[in-house]
Amino acid sequence: MSQTAAKPKPQQPDEHPLANLLFNVALPAIALTQIPKRGWFGEASPTWALCLALAMPLIYGIWHFNKKREVNFLSVLGFFASLLNGSFGLLELDPIWFATKELSVPALIGIGFLASHKWGQPLIRTFLWSPQIFKTDLVDEAVATQGKQAGFNRILFRASLIGCLAFIASGVASFFLALYLLEGTRPDTPEYVEGIGKVTWVSFLALGLPLVAVMGFSLWQLVKGIEALVGLTWDDIVHGEAKSVRVEKGKVEDSASSSPSAPGPAAGGEA
Repeated sequence: MSQTAAKPKPQQPDEHPLANLLFNVALPAIALTQIPKRGWFGEASPTWALCLALAMPLIYGIWHFNKKREVNFLSVLGFFASLLNGSFGLLELDPIWFATKELSVPALIGIGFLASHKWGQPLIRTFLWSPQIFKTDLVDEAVATQGKQAGFNRILFRASLIGCLAFIASGVASFFLALYLLEGTRPDTPEYVEGIGKVTWVSFLALGLPLVAVMGFSLWQLVKGIEALVGLTWDDIVHGEAKSVRVEKGKVEDSASSSPSAPGPAAGGEA
């Protein structure tokens, strides 16, 4: 038997979605709130906090572009969000401006969910449709084979619309929460810095968890739509111990079970 068949090039592993959120959103937010509060760099702490918060999404975005030759929307958003956040402490702006930023950033993300479809790089793929969670290659192949690309795009857009509405609602709630928690504080006081930190964590608990629940619903809608579109099952779509049998490129695959192995020769070859 010939064994000269060309082996496909191994795909570069995609970045983990949590790493994307960590370096572009979470770590910059922690730097902006904790460094000035703790005064690790003395009077220059706000400046150093801003520099570090800007560096993380910038470096991550450059690394992403060098790897994939495409712009990371979340890195761009994280950079400008950090720039806005850090500027409040340096320019001593009133709390209303911080509250406005709390509204604008989630709203921009929500709008980005829909606008990114026009760019050909739907943001929903970054937040939900990740190869770390889903068997995206299998789904893409089934969609292409059955000529269902237009239907698949509609499913992604519907999930993006749910994400858009969820982020905009979160932004509106964050606006009023920031006004409440920063009421009576001035930008040049430790209370203002502590208030910003409180807004960050209270927003995460009070608004982030419901947002995760809504995005979970969007995820469920996405999978159900794919099941109806191309006939795949949950086990076919989501990574895990799939128990369904798939016919793929002429081979029957059963990822959970296989037929009992008999150590002896085939029945027709026994004496």
